[in-house]
Amino acid sequence: ELAEMLGVNRGTVREALRVLEFMRVLKKRAGEGVFVADPVPNLGAEALVFHFLVEDGLDEASLRSAFEAVTCIEASMARLAALRAGEEDLAALESLISRMEEGAGEGRGFTALDEKFHLAVGRASRSEVLYSIDITMWVIMRRYAELLHREPACRQWCLEGHRRIAAAISARDGDLAAREMENHLKGAYRMLFA
Repeated sequence: ELAEMLGVNRGTVREALRVLEFMRVLKKRAGEGVFVADPVPNLGAEALVFHFLVEDGLDEASLRSAFEAVTCIEASMARLAALRAGEEDLAALESLISRMEEGAGEGRGFTALDEKFHLAVGRASRSEVLYSIDITMWVIMRRYAELLHREPACRQWCLEGHRRIAAAISARDGDLAAREMENHLKGAYRMLFA
């Protein structure tokens, strides 16, 4: 019935259902059928993003949990970047900061540059798993970053945080880089939801 409604073959529907079950979005019950899984806090990153997109946002507990996850992931990536970043990584961070400085007043393109900065820190960490999770989580974070960046003072605050993070990475101080990233993300959460 679902295959007919969607205009696809049954094999495609079965495969989609398997993927959604693997992501813990759906749950099969023998003899009963397929149900949407509950509760949301037990979902993986991809499933959390799926719920975010389908429901046009997250409930407060899921959003707090998502911010906590991103804070842990990005602080760890910043620590690793301080130890592993090459000269090209440091140059990329500085270039992004310069581009953000140019756009901080008007705000055009600022959120895209903000995301690129965070993902550049991830690439510099040389941790494919953390980086992959962070890319997935930025589907959620992008919306809230856009809200944060509406105000020029918030854009300037964000830029200052990026400067401190990049300086700690350049100084090869992993603990400081992690602390600066954590402060940066926790500060963003407070600015958005306090």
